[in-house]
Amino acid sequence: MSNSTRERAIAIRAQDEELILNTIEDEPHIITRNLSRQTGISQISVHRVIRRNLPHPYHIQKVQELLPEDLAKRVTFCQFILHQDIHFQKKILFTYEACFTRRCITNLHNYRDIKKNVINSGYARER
Repeated sequence: MSNSTRERAIAIRAQDEELILNTIEDEPHIITRNLSRQTGISQISVHRVIRRNLPHPYHIQKVQELLPEDLAKRVTFCQFILHQDIHFQKKILFTYEACFTRRCITNLHNYRDIKKNVINSGYARER
C-alpha cells in the first residue's frame, strides 16, 4: 500500500484536528506522545495533523527578543550612525530576511526554502 493510499484510508475528524492544533497553540513545546495522551487521539494521527498543518514542527526555532539590557548597545549604535556621513544609511542593505518585530521567530527550515528564490545580483547560484 503506498503512503498516499494509507493517508487517505485514515481520516481524522475535523474536531480532532482542531483540538490538536488548539492544544499546540496553547502549549507549543508539548511532545506528541503527551499530546496524544492528553487528547485521546493516536500519536500517528497527531503526527499526521502536524505534518499537514505546521511547517517542520519538530525543529528548533531561533528566537530573538529585545531585552532591557540591549538598550545601551542600541543607543551606542544609533549614535555611531548619526556621526557617519549623511548618506551612511543608504549604504546599509536591508533585506526581507531581517525581522524588525519585538519578538522574531524564524524557522530555519522554512527560511532555506525561501532563500532558494532570492535573487542576488552579485553572483549566480550553481546547481
